[in-house]
Amino acid sequence: MRNISVSSDAELYSAADHDAVRQLQARLTELGCYSGPVNGIADRSTKDAAVSCRAFAEGKLPLVLNEATVATFNDVYIGAEVSGLPPGTLPVRPPFTIRIGETHADKFGDGGPESQAASQFEGQVAYPDGSREALSFMLIGDYNLKQQNFDRLDILLDDTIGKTVPPKLQSCGHIRFEDRDDGKRAVIQLSQMGEGRQVALTSPCIIDALPPKLGAEAKFLLSHFREVAQSMESIDAIKLISHDGLKVFMQRVADGELQVKAF
Repeated sequence: MRNISVSSDAELYSAADHDAVRQLQARLTELGCYSGPVNGIADRSTKDAAVSCRAFAEGKLPLVLNEATVATFNDVYIGAEVSGLPPGTLPVRPPFTIRIGETHADKFGDGGPESQAASQFEGQVAYPDGSREALSFMLIGDYNLKQQNFDRLDILLDDTIGKTVPPKLQSCGHIRFEDRDDGKRAVIQLSQMGEGRQVALTSPCIIDALPPKLGAEAKFLLSHFREVAQSMESIDAIKLISHDGLKVFMQRVADGELQVKAF
């Protein structure tokens, strides 16, 4: 992954990338898979069309369209034989809708190679049966601009676990606790593992040891963190995130470059 400059609007695509996206949009339009503007902006409709326009052999087409893969998409779709291939399909989407956004943020540091972030996110998960569940958490960490990732990233669950910490939860590891007026908050500490497509991991022991309601929320968040990021992208909420590094991080999660989950 090439280095990018994180600006105030967290531009993830260079001018050349925009030209490449514009080329891809034009080709997808020719193939009848895309009816949006040919403007060089890789929005959700462009990304969906890119991964589903035609059915290719497994592994030939990247899983997501982003600045690192747009050239590959153009190479794959350029051939004349592509028009004769059967249509592809979109990945199955989860049976819920998430609407979430940043409600408060603190940023420390001078915007240099490393800076600290603490951002509050709140929203709702809506299910087909009409039921809704609140989702509230904080992302706290130290961002490394050179690596385009967090050296440290914690998830604070914004609901009390009580005045004391259950012994089983205390023994899980990868967790710390913050005191609030109404009780303690669990802070899940993610560990970085892997290269290329990086993965931030935490222990399932934490999910099992948390109080049931909080455990269910933690399990949902860790199982569907990408969908959370994608939901923010779909309503243009990622670009409103205050911390530039966190803005880039959430975009990379939405695009599938980074993963956050329990191992």
